[in-house]
Amino acid sequence: MVRQLLVLSGLAAIGAVINHSAHYMTIAMFWWTDRYRAVTAPNYDAVNSVGFYLMALVVPIAVTAVPAFLFISGFFIAAVTGRGHGRVGWKPVLSRIRSLIWPYLFWSLVIICMAVVLDGKTYTPRTILWALFTGGATAAFYYIPLLIFLYLLSPLISPIAKNNPWLLLSLGALLLVGAIVSRYAYFFDWDVGHLEPLFKFFRNWQFSANFLWFALGMVTGFHLAPFKKRLATYRWGLLIALIVVYGFVLLEWGMLRRVTGQQWIAPASTAMNQLLMLLLLLSYLAFANLSFPFSAQLGVVGSMAYGIYLIHIPVLTFATKAVYHLVPGLLGYYFLLELLLVTAGVVLPMLMMQMVCRSPAARYYQYIFG
Repeated sequence: MVRQLLVLSGLAAIGAVINHSAHYMTIAMFWWTDRYRAVTAPNYDAVNSVGFYLMALVVPIAVTAVPAFLFISGFFIAAVTGRGHGRVGWKPVLSRIRSLIWPYLFWSLVIICMAVVLDGKTYTPRTILWALFTGGATAAFYYIPLLIFLYLLSPLISPIAKNNPWLLLSLGALLLVGAIVSRYAYFFDWDVGHLEPLFKFFRNWQFSANFLWFALGMVTGFHLAPFKKRLATYRWGLLIALIVVYGFVLLEWGMLRRVTGQQWIAPASTAMNQLLMLLLLLSYLAFANLSFPFSAQLGVVGSMAYGIYLIHIPVLTFATKAVYHLVPGLLGYYFLLELLLVTAGVVLPMLMMQMVCRSPAARYYQYIFG
């Protein structure tokens, strides 16, 4: 199971880069259009382009990256505890947090410095501390404080994961439904009266949208044998359901765009995409014993996943700004631009980690990359 989860971690790292490169792609499509066409920006002609629909096809799958990371984290914190123990100990929890927090603080400060130098943003000591506490240095970093909080919560919820797993999963599902409903209320401008603060809280609270994935990983770690047996029984049904739901994801996403008038909606915000993410995880695990192409290489990527996650945002930022200033014509070739961004976002962090590992700075590796 460890090998399969290492491959899953590699796939998730690549998925995270694809997902976040989509943000830069939308900027190139809509707000930088005047750099490669004689039009006034923002321009939305690219909404019906091949590149736009390619993003619409790929991003709903790529957004499974964070659920996959959380599942893996929940699984391993349960696995190191051992199935004979009823509660996760504080020693593995604090060890995992230490491995996360120093690289996170380092790269958050790097990104804040980049924002000051490249974009002219201003920070006060208070706003810097708040950004570090909440993951606000960049939108992608919300995941790390969330994971630290889930690790701190794990000794409290581990007895439930072991002894009453369906209760814990039901709680996670209920929180996720709350997040989805609050997002639909926002999309359709529902009048919820005095409940608006509650709906806004659920809409912006990442814990409610992601607790289920960590809980599912913990439950799997404590009940691996029956879990794998059940998945093996239903694996072809899961695969068929995955294909069907993927079609509904595209239909729902298109419907939401038409109804709301928004040019782009994050796929993870939709109900069908949440179901797709669950089916993707379960289907992968159901077929994980099969031999996947490039599984060895994906395992290597998986072993560096945290470093890739931390570094890929600065890499994508530099890459897109370099293209904007040096070869703006490339911004109009959406497939080539996406290929460039994803390759840079995965390969350059790995090269950087290898260089540090082989240099005198190797003794600081764990503080920079985890």
